Amino acid sequence: MQLIYIAGFLVANDNHRPLVSVGVPVRNGGELLQQSLACLRSQSYENFEVIKSDNASDDPLVPETIKDFCQQDRRFRSFRQDRNIGIQKNFMFCLGEARGSYFFWHAYDDLRSPDFIEKTVRALDECQTATLAVPDIVFENMMVKKNVKHWPAPQQMTNASISQIARTLYATKPAWFYGMYRRDGLKAYFEQVLADYPHMYNADMQFLFRLILDREITGAPGCTFFQRTYRISGRDFDRTHDDAELLDIAAANFKLFKSKIDRSFSSPIDRARLRFAAIRFLSRKIIRVKRLAGCYLRQWPVVPQRAL
Repeated sequence: MQLIYIAGFLVANDNHRPLVSVGVPVRNGGELLQQSLACLRSQSYENFEVIKSDNASDDPLVPETIKDFCQQDRRFRSFRQDRNIGIQKNFMFCLGEARGSYFFWHAYDDLRSPDFIEKTVRALDECQTATLAVPDIVFENMMVKKNVKHWPAPQQMTNASISQIARTLYATKPAWFYGMYRRDGLKAYFEQVLADYPHMYNADMQFLFRLILDREITGAPGCTFFQRTYRISGRDFDRTHDDAELLDIAAANFKLFKSKIDRSFSSPIDRARLRFAAIRFLSRKIIRVKRLAGCYLRQWPVVPQRAL
């Protein structure tokens, strides 16, 4: 194996291995960005590039941190948007700049085990039908003491039955979105979701739903993605939308779920089972049933009492 110098250090030249692209869309959060980028540099898999897109951050630590990493390691590339282009466009910008066969998004506060790239790439190599490899997940709410959850990687879905598809839907976590992808497959799925789904709210779950129905997810056990949140409640986003918006979001999600099921499965029994699973997926992963019921009742027109 050839040895080369990177940032002043002698490392193995992994150019014979597929290039992995890492998209880091960031806006502010400079105090956490350095630790997050450092965990990428410590990966055992060396042949990767990092595309950092600063979405017009107000925090001066962000450009300083990005500049330091680019000067220390030539695998890090940097872009700065002149204005805030929004979350989705910044994510897509990173994907558009990627040159690797594999790709994953990495948020400013994310952490990953040193073998994350190594093992997720191996998982995709071993399952050629998969588009996404999902690692073990450790989720920590930084606003609540001792609020740490551990979720194992899912099973390979190549020949998954209807029952396994339903179980995988129930087990889905938003953090799966930050697994490792085949870049070409990811672009096709993501562009389709952006074209079909008019909302930013929970577009990631719409995306994961389609991958699960197409049986294009596999697990990468033994490596870990550490996701941290700084919200007291997992339903904080619900409170930023009024009743009419949430009802519209729920209707748009289920309409697309039903359409995907009908296109992918011909058996009426399979369709019925998966529609029921889609309703549970919607209520457990996107908007709670109680929340939707409250929205519906508050939107119901007032019927005047009949005069006696």
